[in-house]
Amino acid sequence: MVLLAALAGCGGDGGGSAPALVSAAVHEAPARARAEGTFAFEARYVRQVPNQPDETYLTLEGAVDLRAGSGRMEADVSGLFEGLPDGGAELEEPVELTWTHTRLTAVVEGEEQSLPRARAREEAGLIGRLPDEPAALVALLGRAEEIRRVGDERVDGQSTVRFACSVDARRAGGTGVPAELAPAFEQALYGRRLPLEVWLDADGLPRRIEYLIRLKPLRGGGRQILPARVVRGRYDLFDFGAPVDVSG
Repeated sequence: MVLLAALAGCGGDGGGSAPALVSAAVHEAPARARAEGTFAFEARYVRQVPNQPDETYLTLEGAVDLRAGSGRMEADVSGLFEGLPDGGAELEEPVELTWTHTRLTAVVEGEEQSLPRARAREEAGLIGRLPDEPAALVALLGRAEEIRRVGDERVDGQSTVRFACSVDARRAGGTGVPAELAPAFEQALYGRRLPLEVWLDADGLPRRIEYLIRLKPLRGGGRQILPARVVRGRYDLFDFGAPVDVSG
């Protein structure tokens, strides 16, 4: 209960030692995750458009071995292209990904393809970048700025402390976050900062991380394809320290 005990009675980012404790808690989270070695995750990406219901258009589940640089993931991309002209690609089955430090293997509609990780990042679009995001998102907490405590919440039955912060957009994009728009973030095309929120448990482990992207209307062919919208990517992390099998 080290984290909660240290922050007990500290009102957000108020006076005294609270700001230093708040920053230290977030900055130490990557090291605490690395000490565990592995984690499992579930993620979902929600598109928010004014006056319309929230739309979940991409979901992920998998696990990462931080020490080996390996992992596995199942990605349901069936809603990714909804709303675009002519619909776009339709995949009936989730995409299965496994990766090592050097290589990515993808199974799409029963067909397997394997590429070096560097080549996958350059040539395979979102599928090639998705494996970078879970570990990179945790690591970015060590570079967080503008950190403030939001409050206490429960995540999957666990007591957590919720923090808001942000990271440099170019740094985030360079590490592969957000996976969907990493090349654009590396050029700061969506602003200088990427807003984040993180929920830390009593041991300082990140149990939930969320980022927010504000997108301008997308136009093409002289007309609006998508309106202005907000995208929220949320990861729930669990099973820290459990073995991760990437044998496929």
